[in-house]
This record gives sequence, C-alpha cells and structure tokens, in this order.
Amino acid sequence: MHAVIGILSAVIHRERTGFGQAIDISMTDCSFALNAISAPLSLQGGLELEPEKLMLNGGSFYDFYETKDGRYFSVGSLEPPFRKALCEAIGAPELYELSMKSDEESGIRFKTAVRLAFLERDFHEWQEIFAEFEACAEPVLTFTEAAEHPQLKERGMIVEVPDGKGNVQRQIACPIKTSVFTPGYKHAGLEPGQNNAEILRTPNR
Repeated sequence: MHAVIGILSAVIHRERTGFGQAIDISMTDCSFALNAISAPLSLQGGLELEPEKLMLNGGSFYDFYETKDGRYFSVGSLEPPFRKALCEAIGAPELYELSMKSDEESGIRFKTAVRLAFLERDFHEWQEIFAEFEACAEPVLTFTEAAEHPQLKERGMIVEVPDGKGNVQRQIACPIKTSVFTPGYKHAGLEPGQNNAEILRTPNR
C-alpha cells in the first residue's frame, strides 16, 4: 500500500514538474507507521499501552465469541444502535443499559453475558439470527465459506481460468474494478521452465 502511494505521488510530481525521484520504502517503516493507537499514547503521553486496556485492543466486549459447536463470531457492536441490536439478537435487551456503563465491572459483566449467550446456540443458528439484525456481528468464515458468500459471488471474486489442458482452475479475481479496466484471465500458470527457451531467445533490450 505504501509503495503504491509513493509511486503514484512520484508519477504526479513528474507530470507536474518533469522531474523524477528515488523512492525508499521499508516494510519495517510502513508497519511501524501503522501504530495509530499506541504511538500517540507513548510519544505524547508517555504511556505504555497494555493489552486489553482500551476499547479497540481487547478492553471491551469487542471480541471473538465461541459458539456452541466450537465456531466463532466476531462482534464489533461499539456504536449504541449496533449494541442495542446485539442485545436484542442474543435475547437479552435488558443488557443494553449495562452495556452503556463505562466502569470496568459493568464491562466485565456485559462481556461475560455475551460470551455465555453465544455458547447457547450453534454457528448456523447464530447466522440465521444475525441475518435479521444490523448488529455489527459477523460469522468467522473458513476460506471456502467466504468464497461462496453471496457478496463475493456477486462481485465475481472467484474466477475460472483455463489451465491449458482443457480444464479450468478456480482463482481469486482482481479486486480492482473500474469503468475502463477489465482484467483478462488467460491462463492458470505455467510449468516451471516452460518458457525458458522463449525467454532465452528474446534479445536483450
């Protein structure tokens, strides 16, 4: 992502000024720059962020919850409307008031109640329940399940590509969609060394 941003900024700069530039991108630098939560606390406040102390690092009910059959749901119902829908979905609307309290004890009680509620039903039961609620609670899918998800199927994110042997191979499609660009899927890959002779015959440029 950072490499693309850097390259595009250099292209725009070149078009405007006629001058090129060298771009230095380090994966370590880029990963370090993503510390948007802990960095300000440390650099400006002198505080070390401990695990499960803030809302977005495990310090609230924002978490994964195990179902009765050992699968998981991801719950991120932080905003009040989502939180209210979550309480209704798990059959405990009375928990909404508790969920809005900011003290640690109330938070623990609410998270415990949510955890126990998820253990009462299996994965597919919860899928059916949350299909009726806008609660920001989603099933944790396997890759195979994700590939068959209606949204990804509608977006055409799995394509069938000829393998050169009369068969097709399923692959992930290009995620970039524009009004002028249509990706082409010509082959599913080649055997190692298959193009060696062709490449070695190509004159150096």
